[in-house]
Amino acid sequence: MSSTQIRLQQLTGSLASIKDGVTGVSSQGAAAAFNADDLEGILKYYAQALTNLHGAAEFGNQTIGKIAHATNDIVLESQGSGQQIYLDASNKVRLAAAGTDADSMKIESEQGGVDIDALLSVNIEADEAAADAIRLNATAGGIDIDSADVFSIVSAASTGGTPSIIDGGAQLDLEADYAGGGQVRLRGLGSGGQVNITANSTQTAYFTDSLSTFQNVPVAVTDSSAAAESDQGALRVTGGAGIGGDLHVGSSLVVTGSVVEFVNSAAELQFAEDAARIGMHSGVMIVESDAALFLTGAGGASLVSDHATYGVELKATQAGLYLTGSDEIVFATDSTDHGGWQGGVALSKDVDGATFFSNFGTKSILGAINALNVSLAGTQPTLMENKLSADVSESAGSWPVVVAFVEGDNTSLAGWSGLKKNELDVYVNGQLLRSGSSDDYVLNTTTGQIDFKFPILAEDLVVAIERK
Repeated sequence: MSSTQIRLQQLTGSLASIKDGVTGVSSQGAAAAFNADDLEGILKYYAQALTNLHGAAEFGNQTIGKIAHATNDIVLESQGSGQQIYLDASNKVRLAAAGTDADSMKIESEQGGVDIDALLSVNIEADEAAADAIRLNATAGGIDIDSADVFSIVSAASTGGTPSIIDGGAQLDLEADYAGGGQVRLRGLGSGGQVNITANSTQTAYFTDSLSTFQNVPVAVTDSSAAAESDQGALRVTGGAGIGGDLHVGSSLVVTGSVVEFVNSAAELQFAEDAARIGMHSGVMIVESDAALFLTGAGGASLVSDHATYGVELKATQAGLYLTGSDEIVFATDSTDHGGWQGGVALSKDVDGATFFSNFGTKSILGAINALNVSLAGTQPTLMENKLSADVSESAGSWPVVVAFVEGDNTSLAGWSGLKKNELDVYVNGQLLRSGSSDDYVLNTTTGQIDFKFPILAEDLVVAIERK
């Protein structure tokens, strides 16, 4: 060494403290140890420090504001407690990565959370045509997006394009918490826009500007609100309702409209509880019930046929047919309203029914008519006689004589029971006798003979005439 060269240590004695102040600096060109024998070594060390920051080997030949390292990570680290790292610019701050990996740009907090706060809008944009091009993923907890105003997720993909996906894992809640009335809106905009709802890869509902469709799975309305009017209840439909299958109503069915119409030619209204039905078959209206069938009306009930040929038929194929009326039953052969007797034929009125039962008992109307016919047909007198060929023997104070049928409508003396005195004439040799136990004879319908109270001799002629 020249005798005129002066070592830096001899001037300041501070190189050791400089070395101590930069201990731990690590970069691609960092020296393992620092030994500065002269000013050149010190300047190289400072140059190395600048290169370690911005990444250019020529420490003064780096683009202004650029930090670029080819092989090392770039780490901005605040080690002090409560200290922060600020990226501050009067215009824009841009983080850009040229890598092609799925995580080429990663914002990560190893201990705490990540807070993105902006005075204006926050825009997250991805150009990749993938179903999860932008993905918010909470591997343990949930995702809470809170908006003081409208919160919108818009997919601008065309038909067949890549849609936007919100994956809630076990559960996804969309909530509008606003005291003035929050709204959650799902909108498919544009011509032919749709909102689809899919469960387990099966589309269950989709909505367009002309139709809301629920498909593949049942739709359950579990609210139990009762309905006393058409605008009440758990399900309310302002317009009409079209139902392509069966309709089962668990309680009462109330129709407030003016017409209930069955347009099918074979339509039926069936009551399965007692196998009853109302329907049309081959142009015939059928009302049928396996149980009792009642037609009632507080203002009256009518069965009307407007057919030119066929009227109204009431038929009971297994049991009786009953017509009852608390006042009267009237038959009419014209279309006049027969309230009472006007123009009609009354079957029964007032006490006619009670009188009928008094006269004929439990006979039917036809049975009573038949009995009257027999009674009216039996108006011919019956003649019976006997010309004695020998004297009649006495028996217990009487002389019994049997008379034989000659002509008339009552062939047996046994049928004369209960005849009144004016209904029977008995003659002996032309002499009219008087009936009675203390008079001339007694009619014995049990034995079929006449018991006389005086001897009947040979050659006597006994004649009996029944006139009932």
